[in-house]
Amino acid sequence: MSFRGTVVSLAAKLFARIWTAVNNVGQKVRRRGEAALKKGIETPAGARDPLKADIDRAMENHAFMGAIIDMLISNMYPGAPFERRCTALELLNVIMTTWEPYEDTLDGTHETITDDHDVNVARRMLTSPYARYANHEPFTNLLFGALVDSWEQLRIKAFELLSRHDAPFAGMETPDKVRARLVWALELLRSPRVRESGAAALLIRLLIRKYGFDSHWRMRFSPDVSVSQVEGERLSAAEKQIEVLSSLCDLLENDINLAGIDVVEACRRSLAHGPMFLLRCVLQEIDLDGCVKSSSRARLQVSAVTRTRIFRFSLCVVSKSDDENQAPSTEIR
Repeated sequence: MSFRGTVVSLAAKLFARIWTAVNNVGQKVRRRGEAALKKGIETPAGARDPLKADIDRAMENHAFMGAIIDMLISNMYPGAPFERRCTALELLNVIMTTWEPYEDTLDGTHETITDDHDVNVARRMLTSPYARYANHEPFTNLLFGALVDSWEQLRIKAFELLSRHDAPFAGMETPDKVRARLVWALELLRSPRVRESGAAALLIRLLIRKYGFDSHWRMRFSPDVSVSQVEGERLSAAEKQIEVLSSLCDLLENDINLAGIDVVEACRRSLAHGPMFLLRCVLQEIDLDGCVKSSSRARLQVSAVTRTRIFRFSLCVVSKSDDENQAPSTEIR
C-alpha cells in the first residue's frame, strides 16, 4: 500500500512536468497560428520553423503519455489483481487531473485549414491523450464494472474517474439506456449484502449527478423508474435537486408501506436499507443551504416538505463494514 502511494506520488509529479512542458509549447504554437489566421499569413514552402525541435519533443511526450494510458488500461482486464487495477485507476485519475481539457477558441475554423497548420498542431498537442478513451463504450463499461466491484477502494476510484467524464456517457446517450441501467442498479440496491447495495447506491449517485444535475434530465424512481430529456425551459438547480430528493423519499416510503402490508416480502427486499443508503449518498451531492438561499420558491419547498423528510430518513442510515463477497455481473438483462 505504501509502495503504491509512493509510485502514484512520483508519477503525479512526472505527469505534471510533462503537461507543463507540452502546454508551454502548445500555447506558443496556438498563438502563432491564430495570429497567422487573423492576418491571413501563410507559411512559405521550405521555410525553417524555429519551433520545430520543441514541437517534435512535445509530440514525443504526448505519445509517451498515450503509451502510459494504453498500458494502464490494459492492466484493468476482468480478473486482474486488486492492487493492479487500483493503481491503474489512481494513475488515470492523476492524468485526468493534471491534463487540463483543451478549449477551442476558433469555433471550427481549424476544420477548414490543413492538418499541418499551427492551429491543428496545437490542438492535437493540447488535447489529452485520455480523450479518445473517454468516448469509448467498451472502456466506459469497464469502468462501470469497477464501480460495482467487491472492493470499496476500487469502486471509489472508478467513481472519481467517471465523474470527470462528460455526460452523456458512451453507450448511454438515450433515456432508455439510462433507464435500463437505473432499473438494474435499483435491483442490486435491494441486496441484503451491504457491499452490493453500497455499489448500487454509488452507481445511481453518479447517474443522478451526470444526467439529473449536470444535464438536467428528468429522473423519477417511484413508483416506476422514468428518465426523460427536458425540452424548453429547465428547472433551476435547487428545484432539480428538490425533485430528485423527493422522488428518492417516495422510494423509501414505498418500502415502508410495503412492510405494513407484507413483512415477509419487505424483508426479502431488504426493507428500506438500500433506499436509505442511496439517500445518504445523494445528499453528498447537494448543498441544502445553497438550495434554500437560491430562491424563495426553493426555500418554501425545502423547509416544508423535502428537508424534513430527508432529515428524518437520513438519521436512520447507519454505516456498515464492507464484506468480501463477489459482486454480481454488471451485464444488463
